[in-house]
Amino acid sequence: KFRDTFMSFEYLWKCDLHASFNEFFEGLPSDIRDAQRLQEFDKKISEYTNIQESVSHLPNSANIGWLKIDAKPIKQALSTWVTKWVFLYTNYLSERVTSSITEFITFTGNVDTGLEKEVEEGDRETL
Repeated sequence: KFRDTFMSFEYLWKCDLHASFNEFFEGLPSDIRDAQRLQEFDKKISEYTNIQESVSHLPNSANIGWLKIDAKPIKQALSTWVTKWVFLYTNYLSERVTSSITEFITFTGNVDTGLEKEVEEGDRETL
């Protein structure tokens, strides 16, 4: 019974993180807006945050007959696995935002350069 408490989280280390993420990402409808996509990511991140909370409430030890079992190492390992799952989703969002900001900065730099050009009257090509 004590073992089963921890084995209920075995999917954390048995499932392939990247395959699960790809399945999640490919399962998102392609026509949804970014705000809706963020909500789906938020749900997934919240799901793993709740799992983290559940892990923290697991017993630190158990007495089985004359044997006392220290569960802190397994709790730490489970916590590490949950953190890996959360990082997978949050890192994707972070990289996406960084990429978008870089593209925006490049775009505004190009626009500034274009706006600095002197345009002769009637020169539609430069406009």
